[in-house]
Amino acid sequence: MHVDDLVELLETEVGAITGQGPKHPTHPNPELQEALDEFIQAYPSILEDEGYICFLKKYAGAYAENADATRIVDVFGFGGTATDIADPEALQVDENGYLVFAQCIYSEIADGELVDSYEHDFAFSVTGDRPKGVYRASSTLRDPRQTFSFYVGDFCLWLQKLIEVRGRFERPRLV
Repeated sequence: MHVDDLVELLETEVGAITGQGPKHPTHPNPELQEALDEFIQAYPSILEDEGYICFLKKYAGAYAENADATRIVDVFGFGGTATDIADPEALQVDENGYLVFAQCIYSEIADGELVDSYEHDFAFSVTGDRPKGVYRASSTLRDPRQTFSFYVGDFCLWLQKLIEVRGRFERPRLV
């Protein structure tokens, strides 16, 4: 499935708002081209995933949050729609060479108190010594983030899975 088709489903099935990248189909924002170029120059291995590059060029990120903020889907990008992936305050590359590009955070609230939460972080390996694809690390309120492990072969497959679960991945079963 093409990125444009996936984004349409992301908007309708997950309720995501997408940005407008420098190559957006109807409202391009050429001002974001420089930030995108600098990002690609800093992490050239992401060029291996054509779907991800196409997504950034056209949509520059995506964000979905339900009414009570107990489900947040943040596909990092540029331009203010989602977390700015080039912001030094953002996660960027961890100590093991994983470039986090998305977070899915889920919370359970009861009587105004946080009862449970879990998170899935999705990343690309930018070290060059791992298979290309999307990696996932999960955590819960009581269990810190686990190490990244291979999840799917590319960004478009990841996006399809996100759409299939309507933006809500299952709670991880950590050891």
